[in-house]
Amino acid sequence: MKSDHFNGEEFFNPAVQTKKEFKDLLKWSRTRNPKKWPTNVPNKHRTSPINFLGPKRVRRPGIEITALPKIDIVLVSHNHYDHMDMPSLKSLVKRFDPVIITPLGNKKYFNPVNNPKILEGDWWETINLDLLKLKIHFTPAHHWSRRTFTDTNKALWSGMIIETAAHNI
Repeated sequence: MKSDHFNGEEFFNPAVQTKKEFKDLLKWSRTRNPKKWPTNVPNKHRTSPINFLGPKRVRRPGIEITALPKIDIVLVSHNHYDHMDMPSLKSLVKRFDPVIITPLGNKKYFNPVNNPKILEGDWWETINLDLLKLKIHFTPAHHWSRRTFTDTNKALWSGMIIETAAHNI
């Protein structure tokens, strides 16, 4: 991958260092205030690679997947478990067969047999979806990425602008 914010091994924020280490997770765990969180949430998923560890979800989805209208495109901003929830994405792919748009390096987390329609982009790149008359512009974001203990910043994170003939979002 060629990018002015990729050193050959990791992506980085050019202006600000946001790389998180295991000690940062431990500090957050020690200093957070769990009393602000609900005591009971009826949801089986956690935002981690291991279903019995990691933060519990605190709200049900605004709309259940089974109640969603047709989904043509899914935008994935980065690979943290609370943003790239693979069980949810697999359900969307199975039900709607959407195009998944994500920053560089995230395609590897998807099974290409199940969804070959995955498009990646770098900051300031644009993906044209002519059939839907849309453009998706990737924008820089001060953030970071990680799904395991060994892949910190191996995939890019991004904001996105959706350009249509009528409006930009």
